[in-house]
Amino acid sequence: MNILASYRYQMEDNKKGVGVYYLVIACVFAFFFIMTLLLDTLGDPVSGQLGGFDFATIIFLFVASLNSFKENFGMLLQNGISRKTLFYGRLLTSVSIAFVMAIIDKLLLLAFKALSSSTDGNLVCSSLFEQAYQFNNDQLSTHFISFLLSLLLYMTISSIGYFITILYYRLGKSGKIAVSVALPVGLFMVFPLLDYILTRGRISARISILIDTAFGLSTNRPGNAMITCLLLFILLSLISWLMIKRAAIKE
Repeated sequence: MNILASYRYQMEDNKKGVGVYYLVIACVFAFFFIMTLLLDTLGDPVSGQLGGFDFATIIFLFVASLNSFKENFGMLLQNGISRKTLFYGRLLTSVSIAFVMAIIDKLLLLAFKALSSSTDGNLVCSSLFEQAYQFNNDQLSTHFISFLLSLLLYMTISSIGYFITILYYRLGKSGKIAVSVALPVGLFMVFPLLDYILTRGRISARISILIDTAFGLSTNRPGNAMITCLLLFILLSLISWLMIKRAAIKE
């Protein structure tokens, strides 16, 4: 198995997008930072918060994963790379990109916080995990925990996007339409209505409690979120592999 060739090809496919993404993030921060200083200099200071920019990383990884299967699948198989090698290369690529972006996000956050301190509190930067959990960022251990959370969450988001794009690849035209329409309508319209009529919302309440427990939000336990993300990553990766095994090459 030539896993290294598969890994390099899929990493190269993501390199440019990651670079452009962080250029945009830096420009957005620079804009708000300069505007805050300028308004303060003109005697009209305003306060603002640039929070959860790592949420933008989540959206980027999800969208990038949605576009990471069809072309790579056809190209690698036509060049003699097996499905198993492609899949292992994809796993390594997902973990590598998640690892690199978790480190960059942590370093950027620290840099943005340092620069924001010069605005006398008019511009405040925070991460998604600072907002979700009560972290004390002065401690080294919390930096490590937030890094692990980012890493596992980014891996999970990538696996969700990859799973969805393979599912759509395997489905026919009618199947794609059925999933695209039935899933959102069922989840956001039919289910809430039936739940309210039949159980007065008890099922939705229990789902909310389940999600809260799985991610340890109200109990401030990020370890719950780590375990949940890791299990989801493994489960979705296994399902994706089962779908790749029998996928045919499409033009």
